[in-house]
Amino acid sequence: MCFFPSQPLANETNLLPEEMINSSLYKDPVDPAKWFGIRKDATVLGYSKNHLIVLMLLVFEATVYRHQAHHYRQLQRSPPTVTALFPSATRDTLDQGLLPCLKYLLNYTFYKFGLEICFLMTVNVIGQRMNFLVIIHGCWLVAILVRRRRAAMARIWPKYCLFLSIFMIYQYLLCVGIPPAICMGESMSR
Repeated sequence: MCFFPSQPLANETNLLPEEMINSSLYKDPVDPAKWFGIRKDATVLGYSKNHLIVLMLLVFEATVYRHQAHHYRQLQRSPPTVTALFPSATRDTLDQGLLPCLKYLLNYTFYKFGLEICFLMTVNVIGQRMNFLVIIHGCWLVAILVRRRRAAMARIWPKYCLFLSIFMIYQYLLCVGIPPAICMGESMSR
């Protein structure tokens, strides 16, 4: 289903006539399938290439987890409870040189200040965007910061992550634009 948009009337847009002629919206027919990322390909591999890459990454991840479980079973140890950037860097290896010291300090920074770094990034987003939607970010930041204990913050954190994922989809739609098929009733598509 393609539809051919006509040029808008002169009083319906702020664009100059040469800008309207060069606009991709008025140059060619608009195909809603292309907007959603659906395209024709000559081979089946063209359709499934990205899916196969994701499948290979998932197989690689499962292999690594199985290998780690087997490794700890062979050593008759339990896997570490807290993941770290460098699991081999401990307090005992701190004095063995500069590299082990840096590894330990990075682990410590990640463990102690990971949540605070997330808060700083949220403040950075608020400062960069400077629009109405950052009020919602600010409300989430306040809602998390009023809970002083980390256990209380951990209860609200999944809801905040859900908000971020929905907000990211919304931002993507703002950047890409509304699908042209939805805009059929608008004055610019007449």
